[in-house]
Amino acid sequence: MKRKFHLTVFHTSDTHGHLTSDSYSHLPPMPKGLSRVSSFLKTQKQEHQIRIDLGDTIQGSPLAFMYKNHQKSKRNPFSQLLNHIKYDYFIPGNHDFNYGLEYLNEFLDQTHVKVLCSNVYDGDKLYFRSAYDIKTFEDNLRVAIIGITNNYIPNWETKKTIGDLIFEQADISARNIIESIKQKEHPDYVIVAYHGGYECNIDTGVNEAKNPTENLGCKIFKSIPDVDLLLTGHEHRHLVLNEKNRVMLQPGYAGECVSQTDIIFNNENGDWNVDTVDAKLVYMKDYQDDPEAIDLIKDFIDDANQELDQVIGFTEQPFKLENPLKDRLNNHIMFQYINAVQKDVTNAMISCCGLGNDVTGFNQNITIRDVLNTYVYPNTLSLCEISGKTLKSALLHNAQFFYINDHQEIDINPKYLYPKKELYNYDIFSGVSYEYHIYKTKDNEVKHIKVNDVPINDSDIFTFVINSYRLSGGGNITWHEDLKVIKHFPLDITEVLIDSISKSHQVSIFDENNIKIIKHL
Repeated sequence: MKRKFHLTVFHTSDTHGHLTSDSYSHLPPMPKGLSRVSSFLKTQKQEHQIRIDLGDTIQGSPLAFMYKNHQKSKRNPFSQLLNHIKYDYFIPGNHDFNYGLEYLNEFLDQTHVKVLCSNVYDGDKLYFRSAYDIKTFEDNLRVAIIGITNNYIPNWETKKTIGDLIFEQADISARNIIESIKQKEHPDYVIVAYHGGYECNIDTGVNEAKNPTENLGCKIFKSIPDVDLLLTGHEHRHLVLNEKNRVMLQPGYAGECVSQTDIIFNNENGDWNVDTVDAKLVYMKDYQDDPEAIDLIKDFIDDANQELDQVIGFTEQPFKLENPLKDRLNNHIMFQYINAVQKDVTNAMISCCGLGNDVTGFNQNITIRDVLNTYVYPNTLSLCEISGKTLKSALLHNAQFFYINDHQEIDINPKYLYPKKELYNYDIFSGVSYEYHIYKTKDNEVKHIKVNDVPINDSDIFTFVINSYRLSGGGNITWHEDLKVIKHFPLDITEVLIDSISKSHQVSIFDENNIKIIKHL
């Protein structure tokens, strides 16, 4: 007699400190956050469920910053919500390592969720307790869940945050673990939960990787046929792909979606086989914050809001960012201010600064909230020596951010928008004047590079301040390899900005007027 079994797998990824739908900025509530995820999952009454969070959970929002810097004595609100939602598994993402291993482990110690990670080693031993788990259901249906984090982490982090940990390449780890558990555990179904994305164009299969091993989802899915369900993250994209009941999913960013996969198994003659698989993304716009979840973290949120609203300085007029293209074309005053602070703190001649995809800028009365919603990354600063030749390479790389669109206007190069928005990978430089020449039919050029009104030579040496993400090669750059580090500054840039504003109180900036961008049709 044929028997059926229904299993539902839910997964989130890249919630980035978004506990509720409140943006904790000057924007209205958004249809996202773990609290809405909780409301949705409370409606799901399937008897057999697996719930997985794929990391990048404890960094990336004003609440995450406030907890780390001001309220660590309280219970960890991120652990509280993961526990409340009753996740079964957690796989750490790259940003979960940003504040160091001690901070990550304190979060995990308060989280009643099994941590899976097969590719991080301390010497020859797994750093996290388990590489995989086997869930056994009725009639001995066995489901394997394998956790894998992003092996590119050493390219973004330093020894200070990850020590001497070794990160095995994701596809190699997946293949080795699956071969092992097939022999030992004999699973009927294999789920790989991978904090990484896809190096290929999903529609064409063409490899479009900017970094060769940062995203390996295509390789895992195509070269390891034993992977039945590949849950992914990292790229913040929305993706559902079902190929003959083998499925790949990615649920976006900040808890805006939950992936749901319903698998129907058949058992005939004692063997379990997949009958049908239905996969989809469920958008949280149709759900509200879970009152029970909000109540759990209410004291933390109330205290955080009070601190976020502290006025620490003022400007004669707001420094608001409103248009991603125009803000970058016109060297918005916000870029100039951050560059000025970076130069002042490090005594550098030249600075570069990028800003996140969706940032606010400063109101006239500047609060901590303004700063955290303007500089959203946990970067630190380094003072380096940069040669004239390397400075030219850096500027030339950034010139490719622009292109001429079909309307014959300068626009943002689609490579910085798809498949993942990466506006943060464009830097504006201060202390140097330059021209970008944007062409329709050939690569863009940089010309007339001057420091103190003097044209630079390849052999010139300048002091240069750069953030830790860019110094590690973040943004698919290679010119960072030629920098000579003089000194590291350990404070987060957000803390540097808050301290600078608090001390000066009045924020003013002289328009450097150092960049020209010229269109050629």
